Amino acid sequence: MKTAKRIVLSMVIVNLTFGSCLVSAQSSQGFSERSKEKRQKIESIMQELNLTPQQKAQIESQRNEQREQNKQLRTLLSEKRKELKQELEKAVSDRAQIERIAEELKEIQSQRLDQRINSILKMKEILTPEQYEKFRQKTRSLMKQKGKRMNAHRLFQGEQKEEEE
Repeated sequence: MKTAKRIVLSMVIVNLTFGSCLVSAQSSQGFSERSKEKRQKIESIMQELNLTPQQKAQIESQRNEQREQNKQLRTLLSEKRKELKQELEKAVSDRAQIERIAEELKEIQSQRLDQRINSILKMKEILTPEQYEKFRQKTRSLMKQKGKRMNAHRLFQGEQKEEEE
């Protein structure tokens, strides 16, 4: 059991370290541009689905609710990560305190997963089976494009590092 806790704690530490590096590397302007692009792509997909006015209203309501819940969970997650980082940076760390914070982080991550699942189920309730299938295909396509861009970005960063050395 102690080994499992150590593994989970190690994973949390690695996630905390790399996650905070990625967040600090992103500029706020870049974030707003990506957010705007994402909204435009979502609006484009919604238009292709030929939604009824009622469906549009339900989806917009769900998106607003989800956005607020997600914002709250991200804030909590950020606070707990900072708390964990501070505890780990102390000269003498309190293992019990670290494990408590790690458990809280896992609970917040679990809530985010639950939220994601509920969102998918809600979309299935709102859309017809045909609309949902089209929605799923379009979002998968977007995710593949995003993955290709991310891989290209990583490759480009790797080339830059090699040139610096």
